[in-house]
Amino acid sequence: MKKFLSFWVSISFLKQLVILGVVLVILIQGVSWGLKSYTQYGDTYVVPDLSALSFEEASEALTNVQLIAVANDTLSYNPEIIPYGVIKQLPIAGKNVKSGRKVYLSLNDAEFARRALPNAIQMTRRNAISQLRSLGFTVSDSVEYIDAIGLDMVYGIKVGDSTVDIGSQISIKDTLLLVLGNGKDSIQ
Repeated sequence: MKKFLSFWVSISFLKQLVILGVVLVILIQGVSWGLKSYTQYGDTYVVPDLSALSFEEASEALTNVQLIAVANDTLSYNPEIIPYGVIKQLPIAGKNVKSGRKVYLSLNDAEFARRALPNAIQMTRRNAISQLRSLGFTVSDSVEYIDAIGLDMVYGIKVGDSTVDIGSQISIKDTLLLVLGNGKDSIQ
C-alpha cells in the first residue's frame, strides 16, 4: 500500500501529469483555432435589401457579397413590382450571414396566377362559391338564372359573356359568374 501511495506523490508521476496537461492545452487550442479557421468564425456579410430588383440584378448583388441567389416558385402577383422581381427574401435584409450562404428569393409572377377551374357543376350555389373562393377565384355576387329544375344548383360558370369549361386555366383576377337553375322545369 505504501508503494501505491508513494507512486501518486512521486516526482516522475507529477512530471507526467504536467506534460499531459500541457499537451491537452495545446491540443484544445489547436482544435479551437482550426475550427475557427474552417468555419470562418467572425467573417460575416450583411444580406442586402433586394426588394423589387429583377432576379438577375439580385443575383449579381448577392454575388458581390459572396452569397448565392436561389429562386423560389411563387403564385403571388403584385402589379407594382416588375415581372420576376423579388417580392420576399430569406434571410431578410440586414441579417449577418457567412459567405456561400444561399438567399432564397420569392419572385413576382409575370401575370396574375392562372388556375384550373374545378368541377363545381351540380353543386349548390353556396358550396360552389365556397370551393371557388378557397382556391383564390373571385366569384360575382350576382348570378344568372336559367330554366332548370335544381333551384340554386350550378349549371355553368361564365367569365364575361363566355361559358368556361371545367379544367380550363383561368386568371384569378377574372370574375366568375355562376349560372344557376331557377327551380322551374324546362320541359313544360
